Amino acid sequence: MGFDKEGIHKDTRTKFNKSGFDKMGFNKKGFNIFDIHKDTGTKFNLDGLNKHGIHKDTGTKFDLDGFSKHGIHKDTGTKYGPDGYRRDGYRQDGFNKDGIHKDTGTEYGPDGYNLDGYNKDGFDLIRIHKDTGTEYGLEGFNKDGIHKDTGTEYGPDGYNLDGYNKDGYDKDNYHRNGYDKDGYNRDGYDKDGYNRNGYNREGIFASTGTKYDPDGYDKDNYHRNGYNRDGFNELGLDHDGYNRDGFDVDGYNRKGYRNGYNREGFNKQGLHKDTGTKYGPYGFDVDGYLRNGFHRNGLDKDGFDRDGYNKKGYNREGFNKQGIHKDTGTKYGPDGYAEDGYDANELDSGGYNREGFNKQGIHKDTGTEYNTFGFNKDGHTKDGFNKQGIHKDTGTKYGPDGYNQNGLDEKRNDRNGKYHPPEDTRFDDYRQK
Repeated sequence: MGFDKEGIHKDTRTKFNKSGFDKMGFNKKGFNIFDIHKDTGTKFNLDGLNKHGIHKDTGTKFDLDGFSKHGIHKDTGTKYGPDGYRRDGYRQDGFNKDGIHKDTGTEYGPDGYNLDGYNKDGFDLIRIHKDTGTEYGLEGFNKDGIHKDTGTEYGPDGYNLDGYNKDGYDKDNYHRNGYDKDGYNRDGYDKDGYNRNGYNREGIFASTGTKYDPDGYDKDNYHRNGYNRDGFNELGLDHDGYNRDGFDVDGYNRKGYRNGYNREGFNKQGLHKDTGTKYGPYGFDVDGYLRNGFHRNGLDKDGFDRDGYNKKGYNREGFNKQGIHKDTGTKYGPDGYAEDGYDANELDSGGYNREGFNKQGIHKDTGTEYNTFGFNKDGHTKDGFNKQGIHKDTGTKYGPDGYNQNGLDEKRNDRNGKYHPPEDTRFDDYRQK
């Protein structure tokens, strides 16, 4: 209590109250009343020391490297340990054990020399090169950049100590300003930040202001449709799903074969790998047909199902299940005949009606005016009786001569006067249409 919004206490006019704790409850060393440090959430600060200055690992006032919290080493009594390095890891000359200088963040100090005393060209303070032991380096240049063979700043190959020719270009054709003759740096970008293909580092094309060029390709050469200029997507597959070697993701080539067999297991000769025959385990051949001639889609090779109808609902003669022909829209086909083979006059293509008689009354099976049961086109026998045994002239079961179709009169006597009892069936009519 007593702290304003800036954390200043009203009584002490500092960030700490009379007890020595700030607005958040921590003292100047960063510990609260429970001895917990604000930065670590433990009883030890970032240096591993508790509020009494005792190190958590050594149990003394010195850390594992022998330094106190003030940076004094226990063995030397100075800020430098026996190895010459301070608590922060740097020597008196500013280099750490990795050879990095604290002031430059590089392997070279402000004077341009590294931990071993050599500059970036390999020369020490007395102008001797580390690799040759002479005043000239491996490339023949001295510390001042003069070549031993030419006596100039350029070697026999025309390049100076820094690797540039008189025009300012190095052997990779990059100018000392960092750009090649086309105006692109080593990362491939020009001064405006666009690469040779016209894209910046964010993938935006210069002229369109979008991630696609005028042809619809992005910086990685992929089109809006997901395929690159060679026609392959990011998975390396073309529009048909095949890679550059001509195989799909399952290993099948464009002709549909893998190791000599297609997806259904048939080879080019139509034999299945599991059965050794032209029919697979489920009875289908390479084209998907069963032995009975029907495809797995339920249709035969002509496109008709087991009921004889195609996908549009018409049979081989062109009639649907209601007997309507697809071409005429009536129950008669273009030839004038219905599905059952008869025309509007109830005659078939041979001119015979459903009972087998033509217009002249001749039956197609017997070549006479009577069918195989003995009836003519009017339904009468030679004796004039119909199927019910009624005579055409008398309208009864007996003809004009008084005998029925079995040759019996009303008293069951035949024409010879012989009587035939009812149980005598020899004269019963056996004919039927």
